[in-house]
Amino acid sequence: MIYENGGGVAALLATSLSVAGPASAFTGLSFSSPGATNVDSTDTLGYQFQVGASSISLTGLGFYDFGQDGLQTAHDVGLWNNSGSLLTQVSVASGTSAPLVGFYRYAAVTPITLASGQTYTVGGLFQTGTDKYSYNIVGLTSDPAINIIIPTVYNTGSTLTMPTSSFPGNNFTGADIQFTTATPVPFEFEPTGGLMVLGGAWLLRRHLKNKKSTKV
Repeated sequence: MIYENGGGVAALLATSLSVAGPASAFTGLSFSSPGATNVDSTDTLGYQFQVGASSISLTGLGFYDFGQDGLQTAHDVGLWNNSGSLLTQVSVASGTSAPLVGFYRYAAVTPITLASGQTYTVGGLFQTGTDKYSYNIVGLTSDPAINIIIPTVYNTGSTLTMPTSSFPGNNFTGADIQFTTATPVPFEFEPTGGLMVLGGAWLLRRHLKNKKSTKV
């Protein structure tokens, strides 16, 4: 609402500045060094995690690119709930077309809400003689929005299946998740946008004032 005393203009501008920006995208895992590598594997490899205090929105699944120079072949990646149901699946393209974040290349999925406190498993299918996975990785950390329950889970076989076996004492790379949180990022004032808000408010105020003055 615009008031003739100008208070409405200030109120409108203040409101526009308080609007939150879009949520940022995050990835589940990060580490400083890939450690040792191994190429001879036909396994679905990943990790099990629990969502923290707030639900998250899954937006992508990633596959490990050990050389950060592109994948030799496309790889299937999936996400399962704690009951073993496959919630979503995607193929991460070969080459460098899939966006690289850290050591993983990601492909988008239709967003899925992962509920607070629930357990999920992510896994990617490796194929013998193609892309490598790594083990004994250095500086492994996870995003604060999730808690890693089992750092490495696997299942041997030539098709994508939920990985349920674990490698005790070792951290292996495989698949990863990409997600957004419900917490908005602060809105940053942009001068051009602010001036447009002020200009639009001034024009609207002037129009209402002229309309009122024409009434008999």
